[in-house]
Amino acid sequence: LELVDEADVLIEGFRPGVMARLGLEDARLAARNPRLIRCSMSGYGAEGPLAQVAGHDGNYLAAAGALHRNGPDLFDPPVADCAGALYAAVAILGALQGRARDGQGCHIDLALADSIMPLQLFAIAGLGATGRVPQPRDNYLNGGAAYYRTYVLGDGARVVLGAVEPKFWRTFCGIAERPDWCDRQGEPMPQDDLAAAVQVMFGALDAQACATRFADPDCCISIAVDLRQALASDRVRERGLVRQAPDGALQALFPALVDGERPDARPPLQGAS
Repeated sequence: LELVDEADVLIEGFRPGVMARLGLEDARLAARNPRLIRCSMSGYGAEGPLAQVAGHDGNYLAAAGALHRNGPDLFDPPVADCAGALYAAVAILGALQGRARDGQGCHIDLALADSIMPLQLFAIAGLGATGRVPQPRDNYLNGGAAYYRTYVLGDGARVVLGAVEPKFWRTFCGIAERPDWCDRQGEPMPQDDLAAAVQVMFGALDAQACATRFADPDCCISIAVDLRQALASDRVRERGLVRQAPDGALQALFPALVDGERPDARPPLQGAS
């Protein structure tokens, strides 16, 4: 409560009702400091039939209708957890701007499960326009397209083809020496027959041969690397996205260069390694 007297923002991630049980109900916090911005992050929100239900990222994806068309595997990093934190940060920054105008704090009720909905804006708009529920592998984002898919190379490595725009697909087809594929980009999904043909082509290449052959920047080709390889890449190093402490500890940094200053050029937060 002494912290509340001087703080700008309070963030809590308890299940709904815990703050009140601790004697820290929102009305008391607001009375103590009317300028305080209180952000409550929970699984399904402060009120409603699921307010007391426990869950994790996979539960939120399932409840939001996203896992149905993208499963069965779950995803790392956790989408709802990460998106929820980012939405909370955006909401808090907006609340601080509002407080600068009227001097009043507010209470932000942010459910991690809710954060999946705005990420589905295309699917939601499509459902509203056509009345058709999106299904697995029925669009290019969830594995339906041959031109936006992961393929396995001859050495077991994986390569991602992301030639969504027609000009990128044409470039890819030209370098693959398969001009007959160009007009097949618009085939109905899932494009399994076309994808099988593309897989045969990729299966004859190893990672080095694939990277060399499709070095044209308009091919939208990326070899899937592991995390250690990613951290050692020129791009990550040049962008300063990760800091390594003298004891070898690694810290992922906020990924924005401000006025040209790299993230790893900023001093570590107090108490952070």
